[in-house]
Amino acid sequence: MISLHTINEIFKENECNTLSIKTKMLYLNILTHHFMDLRATTENQSAFSLLIKDIPNFKIWHDNFKALESKNLVSICDNSVHFLNAWGQHIDRSKLDVEEKENNNRYEEYKKILHDSQSMLELSMMKHKLSKPRIFKLIDEFIKEQEAFFTLYNSERECVKHFHFWIAHNLDKTSSDKVKSQSKILGKQ
Repeated sequence: MISLHTINEIFKENECNTLSIKTKMLYLNILTHHFMDLRATTENQSAFSLLIKDIPNFKIWHDNFKALESKNLVSICDNSVHFLNAWGQHIDRSKLDVEEKENNNRYEEYKKILHDSQSMLELSMMKHKLSKPRIFKLIDEFIKEQEAFFTLYNSERECVKHFHFWIAHNLDKTSSDKVKSQSKILGKQ
């Protein structure tokens, strides 16, 4: 989403050549940390705020934030630092749309991967005493949750592993089907 070209344009446009390397690195590190796990969508490229209490050693960095504020890159409030959207006009929006379409298709792939992972299905059935239809319902819930949080995986293995740990922690929190046994105790009618 934000490239080195984008950062260069931000610094050029806001006449940041007088900023110290330390101040530029602070800005770059915060942008990198913020955008690292976000999907490349139009919504996710907007301005954002950080609470001062969440910034480690804010007092040490205060002068650097003030320098960024003087260049209209941030706005320091009583309890937060607001990062103004200086990058939006430097981003190729056509790439945002393509990335968003690609990510939407990945959740169907994840679902197929989980459905096709025979060893994971058997392990879950054995370990949690679940039926196959119940596991498929849990997979559906898992996929919906990951889609809501925009979770993307680097490999099939990572997706399967996350589901394995997710199922252990969410089994009691998800809806379950009541199994009604038709069997009768011997000697009773």
